[in-house]
Parts: sequence; C-alpha cells; structure tokens
Amino acid sequence: MRPIALLLLVTAVASAQDPFAATLERFSKAAARTLEPGAQAKVSAAVEDLVATGDLRAVQPLLEQLVATYERERTLFKSIAVTQKFSADAADRAIEIDRELEFFRLKERAGDPSAGPKIQKLIDEQKQQVRVIDEKRGQVLQIDRTIAFVRDLREKLLVGCVQVLKGLEGEKIEAGLGIARRVLDLASRDQALVLVRVLRMSGVKQAESHLLDVLANPKVDGAVLRAAQYAVAPLLTRRGAETLLRAWERDPEGRGKHARHALSLAARKKLADLETARAWVESLDG
Repeated sequence: MRPIALLLLVTAVASAQDPFAATLERFSKAAARTLEPGAQAKVSAAVEDLVATGDLRAVQPLLEQLVATYERERTLFKSIAVTQKFSADAADRAIEIDRELEFFRLKERAGDPSAGPKIQKLIDEQKQQVRVIDEKRGQVLQIDRTIAFVRDLREKLLVGCVQVLKGLEGEKIEAGLGIARRVLDLASRDQALVLVRVLRMSGVKQAESHLLDVLANPKVDGAVLRAAQYAVAPLLTRRGAETLLRAWERDPEGRGKHARHALSLAARKKLADLETARAWVESLDG
C-alpha cells in the first residue's frame, strides 16, 4: 500500500474511533473561512456541532477562535478604511471633473473645436468615478455585515464554551476552567472581560478561585476588576467575601463601592456600612 493511502486509512480509522476528532476538523476548516462570502452558515453549524459534543477538548478551540475574532474584526475595519479612501478619492475626482467640464464647455461655446472630445472624455471618466463610488459603497455595506457576523460569532463561541463547561463533571470542570485561564490573556482588556463572563456564566463553585485570582492581579484593567467583583457575588464563599470586604476597606470611595454593591448582592440585603458587612461576612461558613 502506498504511504499516502496508508495515511488516509489511518486517519479514517482514527476518526471512526474518535468522532470528536472529525467534528473538530470540520470546525477548524469552517472557522478558517469565517471572512469568506457565503461561509457564515457553515461556520455557525460547525460551532454548534462542536459544542454539541460536550467534550472537554472543545473548550480550547472554541476560545481560540473567539480570540481570533478580535484580529478578524480589526482586519475588517482596516478594509473599510481602505475602501472608504478609494471612494473619497473617486468623489474628489468627480467634483474636480465638474470644474474641468465647466471650463471646456465655455471653450466649446467660444468655438474651440478641440473642446468637444475633451468634454466627452471627462464625462466618461466621471461616470467611471461614480461607478467606483457605488462599488465601494456596496463593499463597505458587505464588510459591515461581516463585522456584525464576526461579533455574533464571538458571542456564539462564548455561550458555546459555557455550555460545554456546564456539562462537565468532577475534575473535568477544573480542567476546563484552567484551559480558559490559559487561552484568555488577562493583559488584554477584551480577553480578560471574556474570561470573567465565562467564569460567571459557568455558575460552578470552582470559578470563584479563578475570579479571586483576577481580583488579585494588579495589572488588570479597572473594568475587568469591576466585572470580576460582581461576577464573584453569586459564587461567594467566606474567602471571596473577605476579599471583597478588604477591597471596600482599602478604597471605600473608589473601587470599594463596587465591592460593597457586590457584597450586598451576595447578602441579598443592603450592607449599609463596613461594620454591618463585617458581621455578615463573619456569619458565613469557613
């Protein structure tokens, strides 16, 4: 048997033994075509199929593709800028042609026989510039639609990842959360906010320790800290409550305000002052 045929046979056998591998392959191929016209339905279906596996191994590719949507979005915005520049240049030239036409029409009325051909040439050029403007306007609309799809896809990937995490049991839960921590970069405001949402939406008690790690990181963006404070409230244990209480004590008029609100949400009552909050925290089980 030839080497290539043998390789194909081995791949086919492996896919049959592990259906997840085939699903992941389809997902990867579809995701690579996210920006191609007509590929959106296939991309969405591939995400749904991967999520439906409920496999821990789906967490990483889902989040990696989510991260990739940010770069794709930036690429699309650059394309819009280039396209709009072409359109603006065409519009400027069309206006300039109007002035040139006015000049040559005056010459034509004055009896200059060379003006006629030049007028026709300018009219033809102006029509071409108008076609460019219309074409670029259509391209911008198409790019706008693609940007909307990429943003919707980002949300679909996030929700899908959470769905997989919610279906995990035992040690796989912590493994899944650990994958999210590794894939999503806390140094990136956007990715850090996604991580907080994933941890909050997972609803699992193991998410609290990861949220507390976010709160302990001095380099994360202020918006991330606020989101993490509120995200930890539904999962709150004594350790988490003490963390929020310390944040309130350190900066009562700044970030501590959000810690206070988060504690009140967890307590399901208004904690009017630090003394009341301390008493409530002390009432929690270790």
